[in-house]
Amino acid sequence: MLTDDFSRDHYHHHGIFWTWPHVGIDGKEYDIWVGGNIKPRFVRWICRQAGPAAAVLAVENGWFVGDKKVMIERVWMRTSKVSEDSRALDLEFAWIPIDKPVTLRGAEGKSYGGLTMRFAVHNPKDALITVPAAVPRKTCRTLGWSGPT
Repeated sequence: MLTDDFSRDHYHHHGIFWTWPHVGIDGKEYDIWVGGNIKPRFVRWICRQAGPAAAVLAVENGWFVGDKKVMIERVWMRTSKVSEDSRALDLEFAWIPIDKPVTLRGAEGKSYGGLTMRFAVHNPKDALITVPAAVPRKTCRTLGWSGPT
C-alpha cells in the first residue's frame, strides 16, 4: 500500500489530497485543510474513461462557504499502465474563483498546504522521495515534498 488514509494522528490526511490551511476571500480567512468554515463538494463528473494504456478521471467540485459557492475546482487524474517497477500518475488542477479573488496559502514555517501525499510507512526514515532534478531538502511527517535542494 502506497498511501495512508485517516491516520490516527492526523485524521484529516487522505492518501493523495490537496487543501490549504489559509484561504482568503474578501478579507476573511477560511481553513479548507481541517474544514469547518469552507467545504469542497462534488458537482459533476467531467470524464470517466479506462483503456488498455491508461485511465482518466476528471471531476468538478465546488468550494462552499455555507450554501454559497466561492470556487470551481476541476481536477484531472490520469494513470498509465504499470511498467516493470513504476506507474505514472498525472494530476492537473484548475481553480476558478466565482465572484471574488481567492488567495491560497500554506502554513507558515511548516511546509504544508497544497498537494500532499500521506505515505503508508510507519517509519518516515524508510521512505525517500525523489524528483528528476534532486532529492528533496527535507521531509515532514507526511513526507510532503518541500522542494529540491
